[in-house]
Amino acid sequence: MVDRSPTSPVKSSGDEPYLPLANNTDFRLTTIKESDLEDTIALFNHPDVGKWACMRPYPYQAAHFDFFRPHLSTLEFTAQSLASATHDDKNPPFPLSALTSVPVFPLSALRHTSTGKLVGVVNVGPSMREEGALEIAYDVRPDYQGRGLAKGMVEAVLRLLAWLGVERVVAFCEVTNIPSSRLLTKAGFTQFTEKLQAWPAEKGGGERLTIGFERKLS
Repeated sequence: MVDRSPTSPVKSSGDEPYLPLANNTDFRLTTIKESDLEDTIALFNHPDVGKWACMRPYPYQAAHFDFFRPHLSTLEFTAQSLASATHDDKNPPFPLSALTSVPVFPLSALRHTSTGKLVGVVNVGPSMREEGALEIAYDVRPDYQGRGLAKGMVEAVLRLLAWLGVERVVAFCEVTNIPSSRLLTKAGFTQFTEKLQAWPAEKGGGERLTIGFERKLS
């Protein structure tokens, strides 16, 4: 999965950079914005979303959005830089360190194109469970599930990462999270490990078995 195109997979509409989903113009990945506060709270607090997230506060409150605020301008700048990046045989298209140095993937907000409503998120960054690898995670509002949006945004991010020269991406999900396991398999991931994951007290505590998936991009 190596894209040698000289132009970036990240596009720009006016002043807004975005990552398109293949064969779906109704939704796109953009930067997260201050105006996404209420949609973010609603997404992360939905029980069918929040119960799977072992590294995110639950219930998710307005104060937790402060995690994003110091980085909003940097995320916008990074996304704009990705949109204008080019690829040739002599130079990397974009320094990967600029992507992994921010705590949130710059194009993390799955947004309805016509309304601007945030309906999902995706994040990728250095894995805390698999040394040296990038790890991807994702959520989609339950009333928007079943449309292929989670798979679409995962594949969009993988296309960008492949273009940037990333060779391997991992993902983890609880062993009972069958929909996520199926999604990752459909997106070309294969199981490579099982690991016990500490679970937060507000979600039952203890440890749970998780499946590790990997996707080779080159």
